[in-house]
Amino acid sequence: MDLTATTGRTTETKARLLSKLAPVYAVLLGAVVRLLYVLPGDFPLNDGGLFYLMTRELQRAHYRLPAYTSYNAAHIPFAYPPLGLYLAGFVADLARWPLLEVFRFLPFVFSILTLVAFYLLSRALAPARAEATLALFAFALLPHSFFWEIMGGGVTRAPGLAFAILALWQGHRLYTRRQIRYAWPTMVLAACTVLSHPSLALFLAYSLALFALAYGRQRTGALHSLLVVGGTAALTAPW
Repeated sequence: MDLTATTGRTTETKARLLSKLAPVYAVLLGAVVRLLYVLPGDFPLNDGGLFYLMTRELQRAHYRLPAYTSYNAAHIPFAYPPLGLYLAGFVADLARWPLLEVFRFLPFVFSILTLVAFYLLSRALAPARAEATLALFAFALLPHSFFWEIMGGGVTRAPGLAFAILALWQGHRLYTRRQIRYAWPTMVLAACTVLSHPSLALFLAYSLALFALAYGRQRTGALHSLLVVGGTAALTAPW
């Protein structure tokens, strides 16, 4: 028996296994880092009072959008993208979970989903798995990648970021593979982004435009762009 060859194959197998598990370790590490902020207190971090009240008002209105919110008695139009508020209200009602706890943990959950979305996008953009994995480790530990998302106000920001990155992943596939089947998830995820957070909708718009310029400078790319824009507009029109 060739012990050298056997040892080499064993080492290669372990290396492949480690390469496949490394993204999982990165996500777990990111979860631990985020929990170090979320768990010590018994209250949502820093902000979110307006969104908390708006979600309460949405629940009391049986999920029909009110015209105004009573926050600080300021008669503010109820015009903010409502998807995160609907998600928080539905989770609280269906799980019979206190809304305050939902505001504490739902942003954390979406922040973890953002790590998964980031890795999918990285694998699409990076030429090698190792590069995508290193990017994921960096993103998981970078404070600006999650700090605003895990606050109470992250009930809108965290879903918006997760949906935006997933939309970019599908948009990249749309422009590089030139198959119309990728237009449908792109437009749905883009609509979810628009319905979650205005700044992240702007981020997604110019990022997809850059993808179109880089990969979609042909008739098919232009038609796919029009389809995504039109579909996103149609899906968000009821709001």
